[in-house]
Formats: sequence, structure tokens, C-alpha cells
Amino acid sequence: MPYCPNCGAQLQEGESHVCAQNQEQAPVAARTFEKDVLVKLLKNPFNALELNPEKDLIYGVIGFASSVIGFFIWGWAQFATLLNAFSAILGFGGGFPTFSGSGTWGFSLRFLLLGAISLAALLTSLWLIGNWCGAVKRSPRETITRLGALQFPFGACFLVAAFAALISLMKISLLIAALTTLVSLLCTVEAAIDCFQVAKDNRFKFIAYGMVVYAVAVGLIAPLFL
Repeated sequence: MPYCPNCGAQLQEGESHVCAQNQEQAPVAARTFEKDVLVKLLKNPFNALELNPEKDLIYGVIGFASSVIGFFIWGWAQFATLLNAFSAILGFGGGFPTFSGSGTWGFSLRFLLLGAISLAALLTSLWLIGNWCGAVKRSPRETITRLGALQFPFGACFLVAAFAALISLMKISLLIAALTTLVSLLCTVEAAIDCFQVAKDNRFKFIAYGMVVYAVAVGLIAPLFL
């Protein structure tokens, strides 16, 4: 089924098509923050595909930030708990992990940078390859709004993993974090296929090239900051 390259609407054979992108539209006012939108994203992250890039960019930014911050807090919880356990064994203290100490802060900051670089590289890679392989071209704003907002529930999952680490359930914490990362990646790729309307014949190429560009980007950029 062919699609309009501008607005993404399906084109029916034998019927004329009036492209919405070519019509003058009144400016769309930015939506004020609504917690109900975040609740919907928590229940189903694919609700992000229904967001309007002209007024819902804030939810893309929130989703992106929540995932990165959640990953950062999980990294801190892992390192602080391990450091606290070794300190207790060596007789230097113990108790509940704290955010004190330059070593703990410095190491945890790497998780913040790694999370931001990794997620930014993923969205950028999918945007580049999606505009190449997909039937619909999307702007950076559309990509950030929809694929960024989709990350919001996974930030909450990283917080659960962090809590598990703080109560010394390290294996469970690692399992939750690993599953969160995997499911986030799968959902983001699936949402990108829908967002860019990638045809079945192009999906393998989209996924393969997208992951290659993503891996190369992280491999080149991350060492510069970590």
C-alpha cells in the first residue's frame, strides 16, 4: 500500500489525495503539562506515537530525561551498594549507601553520560535510517517527541532496579536493568518502524543498518567522554 511521502496517509488507487502538509494550518499552541499523558505512557509506551510534535515536545524531553536519569540512579545504587559492602567487610563502616564520596560520584557520573550518549545515538540512528528506508520522512522534532516520550516507563523500571540494589538484591537488580534495556530497545525499534512506516521489504535493512550505525556511534563517541 503506497503512502504519501509528506503526510504519511495511505493512498487509495483511483482516488485523489489532498496532502494535509501542503495546506496552510493555524499554529498549534503548545500543550500545558498534563500528568494524564504520563500516566498513559506508563500504561502503554506506544501511546507516544499519538503525540503531536507541535505541542507535545515536552513529553519527549521528559521521557528522554527520565530514562537517562533512571539509568544514572541505578548505576549509582549498584556502585554505592558494592562499595558499602566492601567497606563493611574491611571494617570501615557499612549501613545504607549514601551519595557521598568523590569516587562514588565520579563513577556514577559515567552512567549518566553513557545513558545520554547511548539513547541520543539510538534515536539519531533510527531517525537517519528511518528517513532513508521509511515511506514517511520525519523531522528531528517528531522523532524526539514520539520516540523520546516512549522511554518514560523505562526510567521508572530503572528506578525499581536501583531500589533492588539498595536493599542488596543485586542479582535481581541486574536482571531488571538488563530486561529494561532489552525491552526498551525492542520497543523503540518497533515504534520507529511504525513512525516511519517502514515497509516489510525494508524492515530487515532498517533494523540492521540502524543497529550498525547505533553501535558505531556509541563506540566512537562514548570513549571521548568516559
